[in-house]
Amino acid sequence: MGRCRIRKEKEVDVVVELESGIIKKVIIGGDFFAFPEGRIDELQLRLVGAHVEDIRRITESVLKSCEIIGIDKSDLIEALEKASSND
Repeated sequence: MGRCRIRKEKEVDVVVELESGIIKKVIIGGDFFAFPEGRIDELQLRLVGAHVEDIRRITESVLKSCEIIGIDKSDLIEALEKASSND
């Protein structure tokens, strides 16, 4: 299981569980808000079963029309990729 915490203005905390490069579990939390509500939950669901190489594509797709307050979308992608490489 890999974990990455990034702290800038706000914090993003990501935990990723992998098996042979496939995401089995992902938890995204931190001091930020996403609108519309439920988009982070959707992202977590879409990432489960995906290969780690698809993290950026899936995240950008799910968050395309989403406003995130407190962190940059790039911070979230960075945390997901780092947590996936720590497994």
